[in-house]
Amino acid sequence: MHVSHKTFLITVFVMILFGAGLGWPGENSTPVLFVLDASGSMWGRVGSVEKIVVAKGTLIELLGNLRPEDRVGLIAYGHRREGDCDDIELLAPIQAGRSAKLAEHVQSLNPKGKTPIVRALRLAAEQVQAMSDEVAVVLLSDGRETCDEAPCEFVATLKKQGVRLRLYVIGFDVGEEEKAQLSCLAEAGGGAYYSAETAGELQQALQQVTERLEETVASETGTLVVTAGGTDLYRVFDASGAETIDSARTNSAVELAAGFYKVKLGRSSQLVRVRQGEETRLGAGTLVVSGLGKSLYSVFDVTGEEKVDFTRTNRPMDLLEGSYLVELEGTRRVVIVAAGKTTTVKAAGVVVNGDSGALYGVYDPTGETKYQFTRVGRPIEVLPGFYSIKVGKRWIRDIELEDGEHLEFEE
Repeated sequence: MHVSHKTFLITVFVMILFGAGLGWPGENSTPVLFVLDASGSMWGRVGSVEKIVVAKGTLIELLGNLRPEDRVGLIAYGHRREGDCDDIELLAPIQAGRSAKLAEHVQSLNPKGKTPIVRALRLAAEQVQAMSDEVAVVLLSDGRETCDEAPCEFVATLKKQGVRLRLYVIGFDVGEEEKAQLSCLAEAGGGAYYSAETAGELQQALQQVTERLEETVASETGTLVVTAGGTDLYRVFDASGAETIDSARTNSAVELAAGFYKVKLGRSSQLVRVRQGEETRLGAGTLVVSGLGKSLYSVFDVTGEEKVDFTRTNRPMDLLEGSYLVELEGTRRVVIVAAGKTTTVKAAGVVVNGDSGALYGVYDPTGETKYQFTRVGRPIEVLPGFYSIKVGKRWIRDIELEDGEHLEFEE
């Protein structure tokens, strides 16, 4: 992709990289290692959207817009086993040209376990020591350390030992006690702490980032082109979406000061970064959720706050390229719409067979949130993802439904 799409957590990532003077992680700038919290608490919700879905969407969107020379790595923890403080995995070492693979890793995460921040940062330090440059380590967590003591002292020791990392921490929907520990980690790591308590506050962070970028890039300009068939009008707003900046017909360029803008074509919109001296191209594509044809699916921006459109399964929806949150029967999934292509998500399904007429339901993996329920013998249609099923008092746990997969169980 030639364009950068960013929304709320991505905005915080950008604030970290630019606001700290590190620059975008290209060949001659600071490499970045993301440490992602995939502990069980990430199935909790911010507003109406699961935190893990929000985190996946924003990080996948960031990864999908990296340049080939950008050096980025990824560590996750708590995603494979419950109650295991050693459930930490280097999903990708710091290197260039692997953004698509990293996005696949992020999409596959299923939060289950604890929050071993110290051990995750120990693994991060090992990766940093293998690099010749200082590394920006970006930790996204919705809670405090649950496995080891004195995490701040651990990070301070790493710095004293000469480990060339700078730690930036994003506290995602955390309480005051967790915030105190996470901000302490950032201070000990020579970086900064950012709070992302709600989607609304994250939108405010977006505006703050825009202002900081304007201070650093002065008034140098770049161009933006929305490429699509026809001559529809696209509109350019400031990053908050409140002030109209410009408009043009598709395939025509507008000149803009370098910075962030919200671009709208029809009902869809994307947050776009225009770089000075460069042309940013934003295309359009088509999304289809295939299924039985009886259910409605809805498309939201990656925050889950702005509804773009809705229609029935098997009917196409034209959208600007980029990341969206798709909802089907209460279940949600991050989907990347590619320019000039039809992106198809195949709905999955389950059915519990029997003749009792009892109710069964599909829940999130924790069993806390019920998505859909019906009677035994009738199918339930959901998006691909991770689920639990409750039949009477019996639970069927750790179910992963892939695109188009249909599973049958006996009551």
